[in-house]
Amino acid sequence: MSNTNELTVDVRGSLCPKPVIETKKVSDANPVAVITTIVDNEVSRDNVEKFGKSRGYGVAIRKMVRISTSL
Repeated sequence: MSNTNELTVDVRGSLCPKPVIETKKVSDANPVAVITTIVDNEVSRDNVEKFGKSRGYGVAIRKMVRISTSL
């Protein structure tokens, strides 16, 4: 069973300011939720991190690596 207080904002392929705007929308609508924002570029990552910290939120960054193999 998933926790309804955990939300994901998937903004891969989007450039700033969209990742910050979308994260802010979700945050404003769900003030007690744990929000995971998925981005695919460093500028968006850094800006979402700055947004979270400016709001006093705890911020953690995880780098995901996709490995593909072909035989």
